[in-house]
Amino acid sequence: MSELCLRHLVVAVVAACLLNGCEQPQAQAKVVIQTQPVKATGELVAATSFKASPPSVSQLWQYNIKELAPESSLLKAGDVVVGFDSQTIAEQLETKTVELQSARQELTNRQQQDEQRFEELKLELAERKMEFERDQRKAEITDHSRSANDRRKARIDFTIASNQYDLAKSRLDFHQQQRQAQAEMLQSKIARLHSEVEQFSDEISRMRVTAPFAGMVIYVTDYQGEKSSVGDTVQFGQPIAEISQMDTLYVKAEIDEIDVKRLQLGQKVQIQIDALPERSFSGTLTSLGVAVRDKSVENLSRVVDAQVKFDALDTGLLRPGMSARLNIQPLAAAAQPATTQLQDSAP
Repeated sequence: MSELCLRHLVVAVVAACLLNGCEQPQAQAKVVIQTQPVKATGELVAATSFKASPPSVSQLWQYNIKELAPESSLLKAGDVVVGFDSQTIAEQLETKTVELQSARQELTNRQQQDEQRFEELKLELAERKMEFERDQRKAEITDHSRSANDRRKARIDFTIASNQYDLAKSRLDFHQQQRQAQAEMLQSKIARLHSEVEQFSDEISRMRVTAPFAGMVIYVTDYQGEKSSVGDTVQFGQPIAEISQMDTLYVKAEIDEIDVKRLQLGQKVQIQIDALPERSFSGTLTSLGVAVRDKSVENLSRVVDAQVKFDALDTGLLRPGMSARLNIQPLAAAAQPATTQLQDSAP
């Protein structure tokens, strides 16, 4: 009897489930996305820097280094960064200086000679004028007591005197024109030589490249990765050393393209300098580029340039060119509601 009741009870329960349906409960939960810090690498560079290279000098393409400030030394504004051999220019300067002195002396001598000749021609003109006026008066006398030969001779003398007077005036005018032309020619020569002397003097002074501001000397490597030293010969335009203004140091970083969307300006950055493993620095993300580029010729991974400013810049420890590793805490992702649905059980 009891077994029959139990069967009836089971049938009733099953029927109730079939009639009412077994609804699946729903549960809502908050899903918080956990984010990892964005890691990046970078290098310390100065926002204000100056590269010292051979100056532009006429007809000179190779330069020999004669003096060079020690690397990592601190220079004041006006201190010599690198000096190049200026012997060739000095020889040209000496030659042009001698030519300039000779041209000036030639002008002085020419002016004295021209002045002396000018006085001689003036005197000759005065004499010819006197003769002209005298013969003119004789030719104008109409005294019939004079013979025809005398009157004819007077007219001939007047014609000769007139021609000589005109010739004297022409010679004086020509001398003045020639004098002015020669003076202008010599003055032009002097001006050219003076300009060349000033140019060579300026080039000699520019062969010693000085620091435009106080900073640290960092040697620049060539295309072979070598640094220059005293005695080396370098080409025009080749940078030898760089002066970095220490109070403008920042981290120039490369951010993987995939991480850029997780960052924004103003985020805090933890900075670890490879050369100073015992120290940790903090900074702020101040610049985030928009252009994407290859990391290098060998590494084609895509990166974006960024800049990080130190919160407290220690110029006593930090140096341009130091490698840095960055940890940037990305923006916290907003909590999102999620609905979890229970699976149907098999009958």
